[in-house]
Amino acid sequence: MRTNDLQLNPFSRRSPEDAILRPITSPANGSVTAVALTYDNGGTTVVLSETCARMLEYPGRILDNSQREDLALVGSQFWLLGVSTFGILYNSIPHIWAVVFARVMQTIWAAYTIWRTLDVRFRYRALIVDEGTPCHFDIMPAYFSTRLALQIPELVLNVTALVSTSFLAWHIVKARLQLVYNPSGRPSSPGHAAVQSERHRDCRAVDMQLMKWMQFFLVDSMFLQLALFFTVTAISLWVDQLRNSEIAVLAEHAPLYYALFIFTIVTIVPWIVMGWFAVRREMKLLMAAFLFLNVCYIVGWSVMFYSQVYRWTFIEWPFFGCATLVSFVVMMGALIFGIICWTGFDKGLAHYLHVEAVLTDSDFDPDVFTNDAEKSPTSRVTSPIVRCPSALLDPSPEGVSTIKRDENWDFADVSRPPIYAVDFRDGRKESASVLPR
Repeated sequence: MRTNDLQLNPFSRRSPEDAILRPITSPANGSVTAVALTYDNGGTTVVLSETCARMLEYPGRILDNSQREDLALVGSQFWLLGVSTFGILYNSIPHIWAVVFARVMQTIWAAYTIWRTLDVRFRYRALIVDEGTPCHFDIMPAYFSTRLALQIPELVLNVTALVSTSFLAWHIVKARLQLVYNPSGRPSSPGHAAVQSERHRDCRAVDMQLMKWMQFFLVDSMFLQLALFFTVTAISLWVDQLRNSEIAVLAEHAPLYYALFIFTIVTIVPWIVMGWFAVRREMKLLMAAFLFLNVCYIVGWSVMFYSQVYRWTFIEWPFFGCATLVSFVVMMGALIFGIICWTGFDKGLAHYLHVEAVLTDSDFDPDVFTNDAEKSPTSRVTSPIVRCPSALLDPSPEGVSTIKRDENWDFADVSRPPIYAVDFRDGRKESASVLPR
């Protein structure tokens, strides 16, 4: 058996699994004065002083926090998969924007972790491994090299995912916005704008005003999607610190922290649903409740900085600090754009969103409308698709096959007129076209 006097040559062991720890007690009073670490199947033993054992809390905390970070990042991949799938299937711009934002955050973090691993390795060697330190012993020699070997490919994969996601999102959002901003097609000739009527220009101005409120709604919805992941992640990491870390014994008012955590977890999904429906249907009471909960989240978790343990964790653990900071940013974004959307109530956005939803459910083709003012309104047409603005007054020769009323409308919606879907049969294509009224 060989004993290290803690001042001579450092020793390294291959892995922590083959090590055995044995306390060394004082003959005088029986207190523990050092720890004997035996490894290499019992062939080598080093004695770690009490000071060294206390300093080993630092690498131990690094390992614990690294596991928590990895679990959070793995969970983010499942969240991204779900949000991406929903955004692609339903052409949801807020979900697509949320995915791109999350990909940007993950790529920035992947680049930062490489520098952080090198910085932690420098501090670890200066405190524990180098000559003159209380330990003078490398307790995890392969950790940093292995972690760097995994983090570099992770950065490459994140950059690749960001580029591919941004490319797909650009094309999806571009096609969606073109459909929203120009559902009736572009003019067929350069001189078309010169012959537009005053009524058409007024309608165009109203449409642009409506699209402005639509953009505010989309941005607010994006913040709601991001708040679900980043807020839950940040508060879960904090509660894990209270339950499983060494600093939990220093936390004061722990029951209040748990109560705030439970309140946030229970209400955050209803809060997101409230924000979504409050804007879409311009429900002022529901919007007030949504904004009230939003303020409660921001104020409650801001007061948490009164706790010294929370402040220390926020500063000492970069991943927790970044997740908390982003959660506050998205919460503030949801609050600001929620207030902006509230100021846009009673300006037609709710009816526009409802009409769009009904047309989407009816598989409506926007090409059935024509915006060509150069053609004479008395010109003879051969298809009801071109004549669709007046189709209800002058149906196709084949006749109207079906008239369907909006199933989502009821008599309680006194401020919103019902929507009728009229099916015309095109004799040339033998297919039905759905027209709104």
